[in-house]
Amino acid sequence: MGRRPGGSKLVEGVEGSEAAKARLGAILDCLSGRKKVEEAAQELGIQQSMFFRMRQEALAGAVSALEPKPMGRPRKDRSPEEEEIEALKFELKRMELELQAARIREEIALAMPYLRKTKKELGREGR
Repeated sequence: MGRRPGGSKLVEGVEGSEAAKARLGAILDCLSGRKKVEEAAQELGIQQSMFFRMRQEALAGAVSALEPKPMGRPRKDRSPEEEEIEALKFELKRMELELQAARIREEIALAMPYLRKTKKELGREGR
């Protein structure tokens, strides 16, 4: 057994003016069958035609708010300067790795000079 629907009472917890909350509460009461359109319009002090327009706008707003959105956090818009900084950071990291690899190759070459021989030199020794 679940909770009973809160209906128009749920509007009380929503941020907004009292007039807007009263209108939304009346619309929800009509949609749920608790009130007739005539009653709701009379309580709000408006014509039925105005109530129908408000109801249509409220439904359109609800549908718009419930449209599917991309998953996750919205992307941050970055300025061209920020993008350039990111690109430069990436390039710096790449160059640091390249430098580290060159230093390691140099260390190996100094520690094992026989590895520096070319294929020609190695071929001559085998004859």
